[in-house]
Amino acid sequence: MHGAGHYRDAFYSQQDVKLEDIQSNDKYKENMARMNGIKNYIVINACISNLEYIRENIINSILSKLVDISKVDWKECNKKSLHSKKIETIKLANTGLYSTAEICEIVQLHRCTVQNYIRNGIDLGLCNYQNYKNGYMRHPKRGKKIVCLNTNEIFQNITEASIYYNASKVCIGRCVNKTAKYSGELPNGEKLRWEYYNEAKHHNFKKVVNL
Repeated sequence: MHGAGHYRDAFYSQQDVKLEDIQSNDKYKENMARMNGIKNYIVINACISNLEYIRENIINSILSKLVDISKVDWKECNKKSLHSKKIETIKLANTGLYSTAEICEIVQLHRCTVQNYIRNGIDLGLCNYQNYKNGYMRHPKRGKKIVCLNTNEIFQNITEASIYYNASKVCIGRCVNKTAKYSGELPNGEKLRWEYYNEAKHHNFKKVVNL
């Protein structure tokens, strides 16, 4: 499976990695495989991270003649292939973070990538289409309720909690999605912990904070 980096210059963690190096290594691996008796060395063009594009290239390859893929559930395969960044993005798109710009800041991905992930989530039924349009949540005041576990205060959404405690909205988003522990602090220096209201195990909530 060859992604975009095998066909054109792409972003790498190491700046000295060049396209010709990648392609030279690809050729070396293929030659070594054939020298060792591998008759069916199959390369699938997956330079576009899109289910239909990859599916068509698999169907049109020799692989479809060697393996019966007629009963493959492609949508299920796509679901199981979702990696952590995509899942985190889809979850955030269903919360009180209202724009892709905010989500980009959390997951540290380009806006186009985030939008593609959200559209993919919509196609798979994992993201609420009614709440999403052109990269923005339609109802910015309808975010999921969250709880400050230190004070048992309930907030209508991440934005209001961020304003109330002057805490990072990005970090609160990470907290409720279990990728960070704290965001903001009390006057005594105690670091604030956050959780979605419907997931919180505490039941002695003090109040609902309305700004």
